[in-house]
Parts: sequence; C-alpha cells; structure tokens
Amino acid sequence: MAIKTTESQTINFLRLFFCVAIVFLHAYTSTQPMEGLENGKPIYEAVTYMFSLQWGEVGVPVFFVISGYLFFYNTRLDFQDYKRKIRSRVKSLLIPYLFWNFLFIALFFVAEQLPVVSQYFSGVNKRVSDYSWLDFVRAFWDRGEWQGGNGTPFDWPLWFVRNLFCLCLLSPVLKYFICWFKGWGILALLALWYWSGGLDFLLSSVLFFTLGGYFSLIRKELIVEDKKYLRILSVVYPVLFFADFFTRGEAYHLIVHRTAILGGIFFFFYLAAWGVEKGRITVKPYYGQLSFLLYVVHNPVLNVVRKATVSLFPSASDGMSLLLYFADVFIVIGGTAVLFFILQKYLPAFLRFSAGR
Repeated sequence: MAIKTTESQTINFLRLFFCVAIVFLHAYTSTQPMEGLENGKPIYEAVTYMFSLQWGEVGVPVFFVISGYLFFYNTRLDFQDYKRKIRSRVKSLLIPYLFWNFLFIALFFVAEQLPVVSQYFSGVNKRVSDYSWLDFVRAFWDRGEWQGGNGTPFDWPLWFVRNLFCLCLLSPVLKYFICWFKGWGILALLALWYWSGGLDFLLSSVLFFTLGGYFSLIRKELIVEDKKYLRILSVVYPVLFFADFFTRGEAYHLIVHRTAILGGIFFFFYLAAWGVEKGRITVKPYYGQLSFLLYVVHNPVLNVVRKATVSLFPSASDGMSLLLYFADVFIVIGGTAVLFFILQKYLPAFLRFSAGR
C-alpha cells in the first residue's frame, strides 16, 4: 500500500521547511561564542532564540520521525525486506555521507593554505592540514571526540545521517521493541529523554526514530484525518512556545523546552497537512533533493560566512547583528538553491548521486 498523497506531500514539504529551520539554528550556534552577547543585545537574543532554538530544534526530531515512519511503512521487515532497505539506505545515506565529508575535508585543506581566507577556516577544532591518519579516519565519525554520543563528523550536521543509518541497521531490534512494548516503550524512551540533559544526540535519535516506527507499525498512519487535532494543537502549541520563551534561565526550563519541541512536531505535521489538503501549500517534486543538498552543504559554508560577517562587524549594534543573522541565512539558502538548479540542469547524475536519490 502506497503512502497517501496528502501524507507524502506533507512529508516532502516538511523536509524543506525544517532544513531552512536548521540553517537558522546553526546561524546562531556557529558564532554564539564570538558575538559578545554579554554586552547586551536583547532584540537579537530574543529573535534568534525563537528562530534558532524554538523552531530550529524541532527540525532533527521531525526528520527522525519521518525516517522511522517511512522505514517501517508497509513492510514485514523479514530478511529479504531488510536487505532491500539497507541496500537502499547505503545509496541514500551512507554514500552521500562519505562523499560530503570527504569533499569538505578536501576543501578545508585547500582553503587553509590560502592566507586571504585561512582565518575563517580555523576555530576550536584541529586544522585539516595538521591531521594525522587517525584524525582523518575519525573525521568521518566524530572528529576524535565521541562526547558521550554527541560527537560529530567533519560536516557535523551529518551526525543525523550517521545515527540514522545505524538505526536502520538495528531496525529488526527496534521493530520487536515497538511491537512488544507499543506505547509503553515510547513513554519509557520519552521519560529518559526528559530526564537526560544536554544535547543527547543518541537518545533523541532512538526516541524519535522509534516514534516514527510506532506510527507506522502500530497506528498505521502518521497524520490522523481529524481536524480536531489541529484545533487543539493550535491552542496548545502557542502556549508551549511562549512558555518556553519566557522561562529561559529557570531551573525547569529544559522540561518546558522539550515539551514545546514535542508540541511543535505534531503542530507542524498537522498544520502542513491541512495546508497541503486545502491547496495553501504547493509541493514541488524537487523538494526532497533540494532539502538534502541544503542540509549537507549549509553548515560548513554558513560557518565561514558567519565568522566573516561577525569579524567584519565586531561592534555591530543589536539591530545590525540581527540583520547580519538573517542576511547570512539567506545568502546560504539562496546560494544552495542556485547550486541545486545548476546541478539539476547540467549535472543531474551527480545530483542524484550526491543527494542520495
């Protein structure tokens, strides 16, 4: 049984929508230590918190939910199914993962040799030109620092792809967990996620991929066609959003923040589904490839652009800092879109290879 058209289009739209959100997230985190926020930039801090940490941090959980849902959709996951799906994920996840990490390692090595731009390619991490062979190997996994599961590869947003591929390999175990424990298993993982602190890449990966699998295996659908859920979420999510914003700095804020992330996942799913169904949202066939390209390309480029603008305007005012934040995001998104359409027209085979399609 194929996925319903509305559900399929909703998923494709949300992929691109939240890729944009993740660019905003990394526009904030990439330069936060450099920006002198202790000097007081209340407007910048408030707006970037909303765009980057409230909207942006919903993105990767949504991607894991979608991935888990699609992986387990309409499958028995017997040995033949498992082999077929893993072969597919090698093409769509593992090969692009290796390619883009290698490409950016090579590009950074070259850039570090150019005096004009080399300052923008250095930071807290070791320079590529100083890598040992072990550093090079670990750049494809965690850059030498596992950090309790929070270590990232060289193109560091690709930790999501790394973890997703590993979860696909472990899918038979996760299937039995979902089918045996059902909703109780999800609640247990959810409790662990609330209890844990920090980034917690590993636990959040397992939780949200398993949640997507639960909707596929147990609920049989990701979005229930009942408008009451959207009406309820349209009231609940704004409350959670502003509660998250106004409890910053409180001891219990992490609990509020993660509750808002959960609310955001379901709110945006139902809102997007409503928009697609009503014709308010138009979904183009290329959204899947464009979102993947934006995801893998944006962060190394954004880091350089953000460092350059912050260095060029070290005493930027509150308003100017906010303007630079949006300008840098639009430069990266616009540049990636131009690159995508060039590749689509002149190098479609390369685009399919590099974007996992």
